Amino acid sequence: HSCAIEGGKRHVNLVGYVDRIDQKADELRIIDYKTGKVAALQFSEVSDLFDSTLEKKRPEYALQTMLYAWFYMHQCDTAPHMRVVPYIASLRSFYSEEPLKGLKRVNGKQISPLEDYRPLDEEFEQALRDFLEQSIFAPNVEFTQVEDVKECEYCPFVELCGR
Repeated sequence: HSCAIEGGKRHVNLVGYVDRIDQKADELRIIDYKTGKVAALQFSEVSDLFDSTLEKKRPEYALQTMLYAWFYMHQCDTAPHMRVVPYIASLRSFYSEEPLKGLKRVNGKQISPLEDYRPLDEEFEQALRDFLEQSIFAPNVEFTQVEDVKECEYCPFVELCGR
């Protein structure tokens, strides 16, 4: 799926490939398969998904599957009674009791499952726009290499940066 973000005169095409979309009762499930260990599926605020200062605690997988839900919402018609629910499916726990892991919202000490992406759609899109403005479009932000060179092992741009 692809979608465009407008930022003044700026335009970015975002592309993503959803692993699976299926329907179970009144739930439209947006599913992203992962081969490794699945962690950090909890977030308090939508803006946390884009917050690089959270480092290892940033819910990267939650961001990815929420982005897929955003793609879906803006490209496909969804019946009003359907809930759009992002999930992660860990292949390591595929044969366990709970192979699908849903996202969770944290409010103080209360943790509750994200039962529908749709109420977060506008907030997510605004956070995405803000992120693009502050990172890609900001003229004073330089692109830098990561400090941990282990992250370069599977990077498709390793030859460009010289690592």
